[in-house]
Amino acid sequence: MKPSLIPKTLLFVIATTGLAISAFAGPLETVHWKYHRTVGAGKGPADLPRSVAFDGEVVSHAKLDGSDVRIVDAEGQERPLVIRTRPGQTLDRKLPHRVVYTNLTGDKTEIVIELTAKNSFNRVRMVPKQFNFFRRVDLEASDDGSSWVPVRKGMIVYAYAFTEKSRVWAERLTGEAYRYEALGHYSGENCAFRIPKTQSRYLKLTVPHGKDKEPVELKDLEVFRTIRMRPRQMRFDARILSTRTLSGNQQEIQLDLGLAQAAVSRIDLATHDQNFFRKMNLEISEDQKNWTPVGEGDVFSVSLEGSSTSRLFLEFPEVRGRYLKVRVDNGDNRPIRWNSFSAEGLRRYAVFLSGPGQKDEFLYGNLHAKAPVYDLGRVLAERPFAGFERVELGPEKLREGYRPGGPWTDDKPYLIWIAMALIGAVILSLVLRMAKKIS
Repeated sequence: MKPSLIPKTLLFVIATTGLAISAFAGPLETVHWKYHRTVGAGKGPADLPRSVAFDGEVVSHAKLDGSDVRIVDAEGQERPLVIRTRPGQTLDRKLPHRVVYTNLTGDKTEIVIELTAKNSFNRVRMVPKQFNFFRRVDLEASDDGSSWVPVRKGMIVYAYAFTEKSRVWAERLTGEAYRYEALGHYSGENCAFRIPKTQSRYLKLTVPHGKDKEPVELKDLEVFRTIRMRPRQMRFDARILSTRTLSGNQQEIQLDLGLAQAAVSRIDLATHDQNFFRKMNLEISEDQKNWTPVGEGDVFSVSLEGSSTSRLFLEFPEVRGRYLKVRVDNGDNRPIRWNSFSAEGLRRYAVFLSGPGQKDEFLYGNLHAKAPVYDLGRVLAERPFAGFERVELGPEKLREGYRPGGPWTDDKPYLIWIAMALIGAVILSLVLRMAKKIS
């Protein structure tokens, strides 16, 4: 290679390398994100995950899955984040009680407990004093401790625990066989069971044993109320725009959720009317012109003989839109007088790591952005949401100098590989020439 060509070659390699690196490193080109907001500074340590909730403005302007959301520090460097929802939970709350008495006779064991307050419950657990039994038990309830009403009969309970010695033959690498003994410990139980929702002051559990079985002594009878908590939702109070009657006695109601591109997956209805079943169809739109079917189902409310039951909601896959159209098939019945409507959708959160007092920026509104893949998603996979520090977003602002689109390499990924190939070709050429010259 001529000496005069060496500077030009090096300049070409440096320029091409910079072209490739610019696609992978450096500050984020924030001009492609239409909206930005400040992120409240956290007070906890840097290794404490922080969460920020999507509000109505983020829901309206970001992509449905949050894949265009970014958080950057004061230098414009991205902070790894993960988009999460708060899932529903099932909690068993133990109710306070006292043991009134336990009674062991020739054919059964009884335990009676008194709840310190009259509460509803739907799960009980028998606490035995010993293991290795299998029985069918009966549960009764009472408000005064003398008149008993069956709750469930013939429920199977068991508990076992034992140690087993086993002899094992093994062979060493030399081919010599030898024998050794090992101990295995095994245990298991099924002493808890669900019951219909019950509200009483006293409970009595009876464990029969007869003459041919060992008595099962009891220490306690624990009582629980199972609480099912729904996932954290965003609620939209719908405004009724119009109500009209169509052919076939169909009732059509148009609703305004009050937010563009609202993400919803459930609609709730309220009415004072009772004793009805209705089939309902639901559509959604952003402009009240183009409507998309969402789902259908039955709603009902029944109140007879002092007992009431109802299902006044519809659930469907998450969709986006501002307007809802509800069609109710009344058949030959009088139309229902609806009082109000509301809709719900899963609330999303951005979870990230940042030091105390850091000035971070929250970006969204880039339809060309692709979902980033960070290790943080797997790092926080098993961490409970309740342990994260909650921080708030500042007011929404439009990006000055906003330019639609993404980074210049997004729609030209082949340029990166061309640049890398050219770098490799030039370096290979230099090495071959130097080797030839040396030889």
